[in-house]
Amino acid sequence: MRLQRRTGWLRCLGLPALLVTFTLVAQPPRDERAEALLRKASACMRTDEYLKARVLLDSALALAGELHNDALRARVLTQTGTVDQAMGERNQALSSYYSALRIQEGLGDTVGMAELYNNIGSIHHYEHEYAKAAWYYHRSLDLRQRKGGPRDLAKLYNNLGSLYEEQGKVDSALMRLRQALTIWQQQGDSGWAAVTYSNMAECHLRVNGLDSARFFLERSLAIRRKRQKRLVTAHILSRLGHVEMLAGRSKVGLPYCQEALAIAEELQLSMEERNACDCLYRIHEALGHPEMALDFFKRSVAIRDSLFSTEQARAITRIEMGHLFDQQQLADSLRTAKDRLKVELAYMDGINRVRNTRNLFIFWSALVVVAAIGLWSRLRYVRRSQRLLKQERDRNEELLHNILPRSVADELLANGRAEAREHEHATILFTDFHDFTAFSEKVSATELVATIDTCFSAFDDILERHGVEKIKTVGDAYVAAGGVPDPSRCGPECVVRAALAMQAFMDKHRREQLARGLPILTMRVGIHTGPVVAGVVGRRKFAYDIWGDTVNTAARLESSGEVGKVNISGSTYALVRHLADLRFIQRGLVHAKGKGLMEMYYVESSVHEPSLSRMSGT
Repeated sequence: MRLQRRTGWLRCLGLPALLVTFTLVAQPPRDERAEALLRKASACMRTDEYLKARVLLDSALALAGELHNDALRARVLTQTGTVDQAMGERNQALSSYYSALRIQEGLGDTVGMAELYNNIGSIHHYEHEYAKAAWYYHRSLDLRQRKGGPRDLAKLYNNLGSLYEEQGKVDSALMRLRQALTIWQQQGDSGWAAVTYSNMAECHLRVNGLDSARFFLERSLAIRRKRQKRLVTAHILSRLGHVEMLAGRSKVGLPYCQEALAIAEELQLSMEERNACDCLYRIHEALGHPEMALDFFKRSVAIRDSLFSTEQARAITRIEMGHLFDQQQLADSLRTAKDRLKVELAYMDGINRVRNTRNLFIFWSALVVVAAIGLWSRLRYVRRSQRLLKQERDRNEELLHNILPRSVADELLANGRAEAREHEHATILFTDFHDFTAFSEKVSATELVATIDTCFSAFDDILERHGVEKIKTVGDAYVAAGGVPDPSRCGPECVVRAALAMQAFMDKHRREQLARGLPILTMRVGIHTGPVVAGVVGRRKFAYDIWGDTVNTAARLESSGEVGKVNISGSTYALVRHLADLRFIQRGLVHAKGKGLMEMYYVESSVHEPSLSRMSGT
């Protein structure tokens, strides 16, 4: 458990009507309003009101932008990332952390940088990228040891202890956790001491010390029961239920996991909801309740897939990034060979100039002729080699352009890196096959891969025709964007038409499969327009990707739509509603998980009556 904010007793209180009326009459300065919003958001976080905190932070960020106050913007972005991370939106949190880190580095604020390194490390920690997590944790620790208080060091000791425990280094983990516990006890902070007790329980659980693990978890739970912040409580309850199950006392552990699930559902905490469902699945399986165990197992898997944390998705990403790294190495080798050839040609030109002056005697003239013949042969060889090297370089550059957008690939080859950029009006397309798990159970592994390849290859061709940029595939999901990296290349109308073409292909593919008596695949599509951050991050094994709330919103639009339909948001509708070849079906305000009520529309082609509309009940 890695938490970035301490627990407290403050509540997020609404203002009385009289005070609101007065505020409308005499508004305080904008910087004071921003600070007040930041304080209210912190209070909401302490009482687990994360959605309310997110709204307050958005308002504070807008005010900070109007004031051009970079220090305030960095603080708001850091707190926004913490809220998103607590709600399980790690991609969105990472985007906020990186934006804040760029500002803090520009300001030279080592305290803010240390906090952000710790926060970024915790996200890599959750993703089991232990080397990256350790790098960020130790970088934060270096800054904290030079300039930081004991509480900051204790938080880092907590995270490092948890990291060592997950790597199997139990002795090192307990050493760091005891250092943290000593500080919390000196500071009189029982809330953070409870977190440390929970991490110590994980260490004992790893070496099958069930009694010790139960002791530390019960001690942690006793402290957390007295506090209002229930995020930590839900995690401790799930782990305590798991310990009781391992000890053969599943009936004792069942109420713990049920309470953890109730808290996670109330607070809309996807990660804790998944942990509780996993705990309940194992307990019901141990109690001999196969139907209930299966229900909770399916629910756990569904939440895991919604968080993009499947091992299959990670394997695909590693393969793509590894291939890209190989291409970069080859490009570096070609540049080195070209530089060597230039040096050799310059050397030979110098020899030629010296030999041309030695024509006083016939003997030397003959030698010059022989040398000239040899040099000509050498030059022919060099030129032929240059042509071959150029052909190889062009081939590999073409491979790189096939992986990255052309402008990004050119920048990468020219400068050795490509800067991430913000795009205010990007249109994100998100697809997902419906009931993909059931389909995969009906076909062989070879047929499954062949079907996905057929569909994704067709999608690639459709996007290329419409000028839409393919971003990535994650399992059976397909992500694309318009307006990145070149805003003038493709607008929202291109993305919508491409989505309709993709659904048309899926309808044709479905009819062909039915005619042959084979299982069918159907698909949902979601589209949303808004700001994103796009670019290549890291120095090795890089890949072009996009981050931001717009991406998450597009995913929610996909899951809120129907099979065979193209579901667009209100912001996208406002940009394409004037197009005569499109027809729109207003859905009104539809609830999207984690986003609340959103205005949504189905879009169809008005040129030909789409057969896809008949698939809504498939």
